Amino acid sequence: MKTTGITIAKAALCALLATFALAWLLPAPAVRGEDKGAITFLTTSPDGTLTHEEVIAQLSANDVTSADTYSATFDSSVKQIGNNAFLNEVNLESVTFSNTVTIINNAAFSGCRSLTRLHIPDSVTTIRYSAFNGC
Repeated sequence: MKTTGITIAKAALCALLATFALAWLLPAPAVRGEDKGAITFLTTSPDGTLTHEEVIAQLSANDVTSADTYSATFDSSVKQIGNNAFLNEVNLESVTFSNTVTIINNAAFSGCRSLTRLHIPDSVTTIRYSAFNGC
């Protein structure tokens, strides 16, 4: 009986299958978006606390996608950075606080692993638990 097809040595077949399996399991390379530059965050909270919801809304309003990098500055309305405000914002590269910020709350910048520049003025008197965990 005549067979048709391709003959592949066992070692070559194993290498080929391993390559496909590895390519299937590995995450796709990260796509870098554009640098959106400095975004000035503000709050409408009566006590001056910038919340996670406000951060997400303001990133959206500035057309920041999950691939874009950006820096954060703060309007004088911001007195506190709220719990989890920038949680896991992996493309946040730089933070400059205004002199009105006095408190950086729990996990405010936790998981911001691209954060490489940070300026904390003397006005900040309290930095709470895990504020910069995983940075």
